Amino acid sequence: MLEYVKRSYCHFSSSPNTQSTSKTHQTNLAPIYLQRPRHSLTIVGFENRTNGSSNLLVFDPAFRLSRDMEKLLRRCESGTDVRVTPRQARALLKPFRRGRPQLKRYKKFETLALTT
Repeated sequence: MLEYVKRSYCHFSSSPNTQSTSKTHQTNLAPIYLQRPRHSLTIVGFENRTNGSSNLLVFDPAFRLSRDMEKLLRRCESGTDVRVTPRQARALLKPFRRGRPQLKRYKKFETLALTT
């Protein structure tokens, strides 16, 4: 699944509406929708980690935002300069990451990717 999404996200990084930095590619393209048995996820990103592993970054309706993430979002919305340590970033991103261990529990997935 990770390799399929990685290939699919290649069209995101080559989009004419892409804004890139050394670490991120941001586009206006639609997310990829992932259906697994009795549950759906919205894939909003693909993460290549420095240790060589990869993760899907997802919105999962089964998880609520943590209080720390809600506070961070409020600070961002207010225009406050926001900085987090790598340790804080790991904790904040944990509910949004789906790696090989979580994905290999399921034999089948259905995906929907909108293209123009």
